[in-house]
Amino acid sequence: MSKNSVFMGMEFKDFLIWVTQAVFLTLILTSGHAHALTEADVFDWWDAGLITPDEAEEMLALLDEGNENEACLLAQVYAQEECEIDTGANNGNRKSSGQKKSAPRARKKNAQPSASRKKENARPSLAPHGYVMWKARLDSTGRLESHREEIQVSFYRYSLRLGSQELLMYQNDGSEAYFGEISTRELHSHFPLDTLWGAAALYPLGKFYLAALLDTSRTVQARGGYAFNHKNYFEGLFWLRKNHETREIYSGALQTKFDFGKLSTWWEYGQKAPLVKVELSSTKNVPPNASSKNAPTLSWKTTAYYHGDSVPEFTRLSATILKSRFWGSQTISALAKEFANTKLSVNARFINPLHSDSISTRLKAAIQSGPDFLRGSASVTCLSANENCPNMDWQAQISSKIANQWLLEGKMRGKRTEFSVKFWDIPQNFAKIAIILPDGTLNERLQIQNQAHFSADFLDFALTATFKSEKGLHFHPSHASVYTKISF
Repeated sequence: MSKNSVFMGMEFKDFLIWVTQAVFLTLILTSGHAHALTEADVFDWWDAGLITPDEAEEMLALLDEGNENEACLLAQVYAQEECEIDTGANNGNRKSSGQKKSAPRARKKNAQPSASRKKENARPSLAPHGYVMWKARLDSTGRLESHREEIQVSFYRYSLRLGSQELLMYQNDGSEAYFGEISTRELHSHFPLDTLWGAAALYPLGKFYLAALLDTSRTVQARGGYAFNHKNYFEGLFWLRKNHETREIYSGALQTKFDFGKLSTWWEYGQKAPLVKVELSSTKNVPPNASSKNAPTLSWKTTAYYHGDSVPEFTRLSATILKSRFWGSQTISALAKEFANTKLSVNARFINPLHSDSISTRLKAAIQSGPDFLRGSASVTCLSANENCPNMDWQAQISSKIANQWLLEGKMRGKRTEFSVKFWDIPQNFAKIAIILPDGTLNERLQIQNQAHFSADFLDFALTATFKSEKGLHFHPSHASVYTKISF
């Protein structure tokens, strides 16, 4: 049978899936404006039915821990929405913790220190300074669903963190040492890890660096790497643990960070397939030699996990990823600033459950266009592309920015209608209220969502709360989150 006859015999859905998978896998093997993910985004997708309660809980739990990068990966697959992902090594480090996300640092031999380098090597202040942080989520009864407390005091080159994590840290010109509860960000791991109690250290040797971990459960990690510069590096890891049966469990991992993403793999002895994580993204002008800031740009972003029937012991992956052999999404977008700042994007997500040959595929196409004073957007989502799209999800939105301080928005998704007003004096300080009609009428259900964020020299405060009213009932809380940080 000829190739043409094969394609002629394919159904449209099969052809569409085949083409999308081919593009997706090609980008993995070869090579608008997002915002930081917040609890308000997760609540909104949850209430709108874009994500399930379990998926929402997975993202909220990661945000509670401060692992914003991993939560953003879930958002790209579950809600098919863009958000900022830091591609540095410290996956899981809170932006509010005062630590910069970067690769493990290595010193350059015989290099003349720059002005910033001299400042970094200056004698640190002996005056104690730090912050106190409290974060909580409440359910519909007002009960604390989760909470996290943290106090950090820094003095000289030492920092002490107490609360939900107990840790003593030492950092000096690229050298690092940790004593206490050690996890993802301290070990610069691309994969989310369980918390280990012990000691870890990293020491640079020119552009090379060596690191080790020893915890109370007789877990040993040894790793070494080469830092090409402050952001790009390659490293290898070795894990060894003796369980209660005195059986040795060992595994090895490779992880690398480069200009357009991260690739990581981890294999434990006895497992049939390694755990693989892919985070790739790139933005280029079209045509490539265009130099104007307003030149059209083409972007793509790939997110994926792959593993066999089991994963290495120390990983702490979300439930849906653990249940899926292949889990990921691919986004391609084009932005033309000179044409009313128009942005087109296409997102495809793939989930292949373990012990199943079926692949759940969802496709989304979106467009945004217009100036700030009147900007519109629309999207359509094929909820089950592998079943020839029996159900389609349509969304539309219009927004207007007034006097650079007010933003009015209106959204529609099926019968669901939302109106919101946002005011700010600076981007960090804002208040927003949204009125949501899940059934499109005031006679049925009604929701009100409040958001507020205030940031000053010593205080950072954020509040998100949603209230619901069923037919014939008074308003009652649905869910809420509070974040407070006081610096000293």
